[in-house]
Amino acid sequence: MATIQTTTTVIIGGSDQRITPQWSRQLQDRRVKLIKVEGANHFFDHEHEFDLVEAVEAALENNNRK
Repeated sequence: MATIQTTTTVIIGGSDQRITPQWSRQLQDRRVKLIKVEGANHFFDHEHEFDLVEAVEAALENNNRK
């Protein structure tokens, strides 16, 4: 991600045990837009799948406005 020259959005689950707080900070330091879906795990299964869809739609809408 360090070499990407375009705006990047990453959507993560707020309860994801694979994404460390340090990694999240590194992304934000590189000006990656980070969207966190609270309560979701790494796979956004069952409970949060619609939250993931909403986050993707919001990211796409924001990208189209630029």
